[in-house]
Amino acid sequence: MPRQPVLSLIAAGLLLASLAPPALADTRGVFVSPATGVSVGSVWGVFIGVSKYQQKELNLKYADKDAQALHDFFVKQFKGRIPADQFRLVTNEQATRGRILKEVSEVLRLAQPEDLVILSLAQHGLPDASGHDLYFLTYNSDANLPEDQGISRDDLLKQIARSKARKIVLFLDACHAGAFGASSTLLAMRNANAADINRMLVSMGQAQDGIAVLSASSAAERSQEGPQFCGGHGAFTCALLTGLKGAADNDGNGLVQMRELYDHTYREVKRLTTGYQNPEIQGRYDNSLPLAATGKGAPPPSPQTGPAPTGVDLSGYHDLEAVAARAEQREQAWGKVQAFAGKTSVSREKRLAALDKFLADFPDDNPHAAEAEALKQQVHAEVLVAKAPAYEAPRQMGKEITGRDGAPMVLVPAGEFIMGSNDGDADEKPERRVTLEAFYIDKYEVSTKLYATFIQDTRRAQPSDWSQQVALVGSGDRPVVNVTWHDADAYCRHYGKRLPTEQEWEKAARGTDGRKYPWGNEEPSSRHALFNTRWNGYGTLATVESYEAGKSPYGLYHMAGNVWEWTSSDYDNSTKVLRGGSWHNNAGYVRSAYRSGDNPSRWNAGTGFRCAQDAR
Repeated sequence: MPRQPVLSLIAAGLLLASLAPPALADTRGVFVSPATGVSVGSVWGVFIGVSKYQQKELNLKYADKDAQALHDFFVKQFKGRIPADQFRLVTNEQATRGRILKEVSEVLRLAQPEDLVILSLAQHGLPDASGHDLYFLTYNSDANLPEDQGISRDDLLKQIARSKARKIVLFLDACHAGAFGASSTLLAMRNANAADINRMLVSMGQAQDGIAVLSASSAAERSQEGPQFCGGHGAFTCALLTGLKGAADNDGNGLVQMRELYDHTYREVKRLTTGYQNPEIQGRYDNSLPLAATGKGAPPPSPQTGPAPTGVDLSGYHDLEAVAARAEQREQAWGKVQAFAGKTSVSREKRLAALDKFLADFPDDNPHAAEAEALKQQVHAEVLVAKAPAYEAPRQMGKEITGRDGAPMVLVPAGEFIMGSNDGDADEKPERRVTLEAFYIDKYEVSTKLYATFIQDTRRAQPSDWSQQVALVGSGDRPVVNVTWHDADAYCRHYGKRLPTEQEWEKAARGTDGRKYPWGNEEPSSRHALFNTRWNGYGTLATVESYEAGKSPYGLYHMAGNVWEWTSSDYDNSTKVLRGGSWHNNAGYVRSAYRSGDNPSRWNAGTGFRCAQDAR
């Protein structure tokens, strides 16, 4: 459809919304999207919060209050218009697997295609032993066996797939910084990998069109709760509540829309937690989907048809057309600026100036503000590594040397490569060209055998389960695991090396032709890499010289799967970048552009490393 008629419909929809009276008894047509003109028929919700668990060391303080507050908000929001029993509350002892699935399935079964469904879960989340699925812990779950009584991510997605509803919003707060005082090694290992939990949460948004997943934190962060947040809530729920009550209504049209709520929640949670926690949103949804009315501006309308009432002042019509035209101008400008900023052939100053001008030209209610700021950071970071090669590479590509630790290292020549992916997660975008100087990188992941020599030479503390790892040395060189970032950094420095930057790591993994995986664009299989595997002790790990079919263009092994690899780069202000995926991840995690992060003091059985050094 041509752009201008769409904008006319938007303006007309906004005009009718400002003229129509609010619906009272009818439960149909409670909202109209101001951008698309699509109506929201009715609203349903299930609000789950578990603060008290049978396994008392799991107890939280405010998860039940979070669920109660959101439930009460929506009941009050639609009082007299939508029956209160369309909003279900399940907390603490009530929150068994059977009760939760009953309420969720019933609401999703009753909701019609035009209806909005809100599912809110505030409780602990844990991956299963394989790391392939995520379980929300119910009141009577055993944290060491979440598969027994927990609600799996797949359980929820199956219910959603059966529903006729096509507007589904999930508020997910499953990665809490709660007690987890159990001494079980399995529980501790699972709890440590908050990044996996959050990745599985946001991936739910890709299940089908019309789903928006707003999760409380990103990467390896944990959700914060306490009395300082709205008098006793999680920081995430506190921000949601203030946003829904009107603080998120940036355009002042009387509606809190999906993107407005996310933008407000992101800024507010980051402020409340001093940057420790950063919410994420995923999915294919209407940015302008209304979730609440503020009582200011236009009231929430029932969809109206037919001519506009006579004798009505239409002086505001041209203002609405101007708003629509401004929105189109902004979208056109963003498309051009985004493409321009990705051109590494253009000077850094010009690209940053273009982004600054875009933000200055569209300062109010700009849905691309966060993306533009992120792109500015990427351009800045690019400069740190995008140096024009000052010399010819001393050896041809693939030429090997031997590092001081005895490990073979391969030359990656200077030059450009394609970094990132436009089809991946938000933190991989945009796809761009980056220039690096030549460097050497280990051909294999650092093995247990090499790390044993390092411990002997330096008397550094042994990693967890060290004796079990060493027992496997005789049957082949497997990568050392359970090493923190600090361990990996110390190893590399001891031998005159360093950890690779994530830019170096990605170039070494995918070469210069923009391939999706180290071996090319063919989807991963068991001949390429070790992934999607259940943990069966350290014997699960592949020897560092295996999976020849999965080598990178430079002849490097295991740049996908086997173990995550530490890099020297910061993921955010408290975590370091991990690359490559591991034995327990699915195929989506072993893409060469996939980024993850973890606390540099944390370790687990899926994390190792390799070293790099300058080619000088």
